[in-house]
Amino acid sequence: MSYKSDYSKAVFLNAYGSGKPLKQNSEYQQYIEFECEITNPRKYHKQLIAADYLQLASPEKIISSLKVSELKEICESIGVQKTGKKQILVERIISSCSPDQITSFVKEPLYSLSAKGELFLNEHWEYVELHKHKNYGISLDEYVSLKNSLPFTSTFRDVAWGIFNKRILDYSKNKQYGLLRNNYLNMSQLSKEEKNYDVELKFLLYVLFFDIYDYDMEYISYQTTREKAINCYRCFAFQTSIPSRISELKEYYDEIYADEVYQSYSGQFPIVVCDINTFKHLVIDLFDSTENINQKYVESFERNFTCYVDVHFRQHKEDVSSHVDSNQKPKGCLSNIAIICFLIYILSIIQ
Repeated sequence: MSYKSDYSKAVFLNAYGSGKPLKQNSEYQQYIEFECEITNPRKYHKQLIAADYLQLASPEKIISSLKVSELKEICESIGVQKTGKKQILVERIISSCSPDQITSFVKEPLYSLSAKGELFLNEHWEYVELHKHKNYGISLDEYVSLKNSLPFTSTFRDVAWGIFNKRILDYSKNKQYGLLRNNYLNMSQLSKEEKNYDVELKFLLYVLFFDIYDYDMEYISYQTTREKAINCYRCFAFQTSIPSRISELKEYYDEIYADEVYQSYSGQFPIVVCDINTFKHLVIDLFDSTENINQKYVESFERNFTCYVDVHFRQHKEDVSSHVDSNQKPKGCLSNIAIICFLIYILSIIQ
């Protein structure tokens, strides 16, 4: 498929189009082989050079591709000041050296994007963004499929939001709350990149909610003892970076956020470890300080869970006991009927 080859080309050009030499196959980034499916990256690199996507780097790009430590060594060798930021060092070297001199500072030819390569990369930049956001778990096929279904010219972010919103529906329907939690986390990260901090905060509250309600009712139902059932829940919601980030976003908070978040999913969890008022107070407390939050709330959440388990197992014992009693009664009736039948049989013989 052409979009797969375009994806591979865009990712490769972005990685090796800014003053990079040809390398041995083992020296290329591993994702070039596993993600881009380029099994011979050195050969592929040469093909891009031959196809005029890459060209010999200009003196300016050669110097710009070097590390600050390397630039300082060059400055010292040519007798110019070696203090300052990278761009200052670059300008200082370029103004003090001829192109041939600059070329001599590197051991092997370096290649950078040609005009053709820059045009291609600009036209396919969304693939580079998809690669950079691979933690979102969006496959190339999934991305292209949704993009093609949109009735407008879309950006990477347009498509990503479409996929995230679809996942909310799918994960909610299938009760895949762990995946739903991670989806909201990805949405918060994308909102942060877009500087929509109020939206980021709201999505982080969803993440916090699912971290608090991190238990599996089906798994709990399989436990045969009270102790095993109690061990099915441990609250680690405050041992992540989420509470700290929530605390930083205090100025963007609207009190309706906590209500909306809690009411969206609380009905899906039969064990109420944290009621709505506690959730609201928790959010406000996070804005004041994240210290002592763990001790203040976790013990309460785990105690609420334990109380539910105790009630559940007591009810289970009562049901079992009732079931045993009801099974014993028919046995007694059957025994009496058998005795009566036996007596009737004896009397018939006597007569």
